[in-house]
Amino acid sequence: MQDQIDAVRRMQAYIEQHIDTEITLKQLSEASSFSPWHARRLFEQYTGLSPARYVRR
Repeated sequence: MQDQIDAVRRMQAYIEQHIDTEITLKQLSEASSFSPWHARRLFEQYTGLSPARYVRR
């Protein structure tokens, strides 16, 4: 479970560092070290928002 939380934190950090550019799910999955599908699911599970919604927020 801690590795999943760390993955979400890495995705959040990636978003913060690249907020002025287009961010793709592929980039977030690379930051998290999970597949795009799994990275999106984890992100939503721990933040309550999809990655796209999180970026827009």
